[in-house]
Amino acid sequence: MTRLENLSNELFFEIFDYLHALDIFMGFSSLNERISMILSSIPLRVVVSSYHCYRQLEILSSYLMNHAHQVISLSLQNYVRDFSSVISFFFTRHTFENLELCAFYSDHSSLRLQNVIQQLQNLNKLRSFRLIAAPCIEFCETERQYLRQTILTHKSSSLRSIELSYYFNHSHITTAVTCNWILTSLTLTFYKLPGNLSIYCILSVLHTYRALQRLHLYISTFTRSDVEQS
Repeated sequence: MTRLENLSNELFFEIFDYLHALDIFMGFSSLNERISMILSSIPLRVVVSSYHCYRQLEILSSYLMNHAHQVISLSLQNYVRDFSSVISFFFTRHTFENLELCAFYSDHSSLRLQNVIQQLQNLNKLRSFRLIAAPCIEFCETERQYLRQTILTHKSSSLRSIELSYYFNHSHITTAVTCNWILTSLTLTFYKLPGNLSIYCILSVLHTYRALQRLHLYISTFTRSDVEQS
């Protein structure tokens, strides 16, 4: 009969690779010294979805106090069942210095990301950043500007993929000259292009992003008045 203790370290690494951080800590933390040593050396992927609750965030955060440096991937829904500031919650408590993949999603609450963005600009290992926010989300103008200035001009030699979809006109990149020229994938959603601009002006992006391999553009006619009238 094979017991859990008989499994090799390599098999544990394989098992943990399929699990998210919360599941790993809830299921295996404090079992024994050997498992604890393995947990202290594995890469962690944090996923928070809308079906989680604040109590689970507290539990996860308590474990991350000693393991945040192991987190390589973050996928955060900003709204859970009884809490509406998930992104700020984690970035206020932790520094994810080895973060490689970062994705933020929001469709129920306002976004306040200035402190988060300040941390993002210091992440030298960040390879992919995604922000998907519903057009109806209250998003401060200064934060929108700060976000695009920080992300699109990120100097990390690792950053390769950016996806920005929130209520903002991204046509500023048609004249930007300080963008991260090593990007290989860029996805942008345009809302309500100014009358004096054509979507063809985006062609100038190809002259800035010389390494670009995938360029996805979306145009939405959605306006704030659509929300007010609904």
